[in-house]
Amino acid sequence: MKGFVQNSLILILLLGCASTPNDTIEVARRESIKKLEMGCLEDVFWGMQPDYPLTDYTTYVIWMEMGGTGPSPEEWCREYARNRVN
Repeated sequence: MKGFVQNSLILILLLGCASTPNDTIEVARRESIKKLEMGCLEDVFWGMQPDYPLTDYTTYVIWMEMGGTGPSPEEWCREYARNRVN
């Protein structure tokens, strides 16, 4: 009887895992992107994101006032996060 209960419990758990909708994975993916994006923005603000093409947010503002072009920190971090998760 003990083996039957264990096997039944394992079967129920496996069915539960197998029936997890893909929406759950997509939601987790979006959450990961959002967290990574927010961390990236904070790092850019403090000048701690070495991959950002400019030094920090202040440098971006000065660059734009001088007539420069390029992605805003928000745009850059959004793309950066999507590339990291994909």
